[in-house]
Amino acid sequence: MNETTPSPPPKDTGGGEATLSKGLILLTGTLAALIFVTDLLLPLGAAGAVPYVVVVMTGWWYPGGKLVLLRLAALSSILTLAGFVFSPAGGVIWVVLLNRLYALFAIWAAAVILIIAKTSRNSLEKQTFELKKLTLAVEQSPISVVITDLDGTIEYVNSTFSDLTGFSSEEVIGQTPRVLKSGLLPAALYKDLWDTISRGESWHEEILNRKKKW
Repeated sequence: MNETTPSPPPKDTGGGEATLSKGLILLTGTLAALIFVTDLLLPLGAAGAVPYVVVVMTGWWYPGGKLVLLRLAALSSILTLAGFVFSPAGGVIWVVLLNRLYALFAIWAAAVILIIAKTSRNSLEKQTFELKKLTLAVEQSPISVVITDLDGTIEYVNSTFSDLTGFSSEEVIGQTPRVLKSGLLPAALYKDLWDTISRGESWHEEILNRKKKW
């Protein structure tokens, strides 16, 4: 049976080597410029720098890892401080400083949360890819593979099992391996099998099973 090998998940290049979408870069730059201009038009007493969080959030769609998000957070911080220097005077100084500190906190908090989220997503994608490879290897194995739970109920059989026994997966899943019992082997062998899998261990042996009659 031929199967297509699963495509590997995108590599996390750290953002430096990734090819960035021109549209996404344009969106990020436009947002940063609009927020900066708006911040310059507002008096210092207004929290005009907080919207830079949106600029950081666009980093979610950039390829790469934390480096892109850190750069966006740094850019937003620089623009926040530039707005503090060049915006029209206004407001109580401690309120102005508090607003700027609040904006910086929001920017970096958003960056950290997105870094954690992207790292978790990349890890999940890698685990999913490895699971697909393992599943494909088991399915294509030339050896009959049967997986049961601790009660001995069959949960999975590969295609080789079906080819050798004549039983489809739909026919045996939910059954126990007794469905394959030929009656030609000693009861002690089956007892050893059940004792082993009941302990959650793997059982290895050659047995003579019954084949489905057509």
